[in-house]
Amino acid sequence: MPSTTLLSPRSLVLAACLAVPLLPASADEFVIAVQPVLSQARTMEVYAPLADYLSERTGHEIRIEPSRNFYSYWTRMNRGEFDLVLDAAHFTGFRIKNLGYEVIAALPDTVSYSLVSAGSDLILSADELIGKPVATMGPPSLGAIRLEQLYDNPMREPLFLTTDTASDAIDMVLSGKAVAAMVPTPMVNGYRKLNTIQITESTPHLAFSAAKRVPLNVRVALRTALIGMNSDERGSEVLAALRLPGFELTDTETYTAFAGLLEHSRVRLRPNDRKVEVTDVALAPPAE
Repeated sequence: MPSTTLLSPRSLVLAACLAVPLLPASADEFVIAVQPVLSQARTMEVYAPLADYLSERTGHEIRIEPSRNFYSYWTRMNRGEFDLVLDAAHFTGFRIKNLGYEVIAALPDTVSYSLVSAGSDLILSADELIGKPVATMGPPSLGAIRLEQLYDNPMREPLFLTTDTASDAIDMVLSGKAVAAMVPTPMVNGYRKLNTIQITESTPHLAFSAAKRVPLNVRVALRTALIGMNSDERGSEVLAALRLPGFELTDTETYTAFAGLLEHSRVRLRPNDRKVEVTDVALAPPAE
């Protein structure tokens, strides 16, 4: 007859504790910002499951707080309103260099932007767009910066039309209100009636970064949760819904190298009072 080992009540309690994730003694609340490529409602819908997952894994309350457009996003970023951010390489690099953020994890590979027109319009070069309406998300979005980089002569450039989201920019093209638009390349495959004119240079993919006020143990817990999403069923489901491959470790230098892209934007930061200054009337914020 096999022998039986009896466990003391203390041992049973210890075993039960080891069987569940260790949660912090007290839960704090942290705000995640996501760059406003999507509308506020759509951003909440798409990324709320990620916030919920991170809340479950870390034991802290983590919530999404969307911005209406890149003007609002840039202003709030420089006011230090965001604890955690998931956004493009140039923003991540800027915050690391100027606001003391730490990059925690990143999506693998790179991402580019595409200059597109309606499929019925045969446009072969960006030069053909000079003097014509071209839609883009407002500066300092990466799309606006990439569009500006195509034209080094202010007297020979398109009429820039700003939109709140990339989808709005595409809708302007398809409705005939704009001749072309600069949008994230991954979005183009979702529209059959678009013609790609030009694809920009790639940058590192979106990165997840944390403000220096976020405690070290929370940053470690977040990094562990993000990197491990592919390893558990719940995390894999969230990634599948987001159509993301998963997060991986990265380094500071990968992102600080792209902070200089903001120098090409027509919205610049006043270092003393951190106010946003729009330096081109054509790229003023969309009307309310």
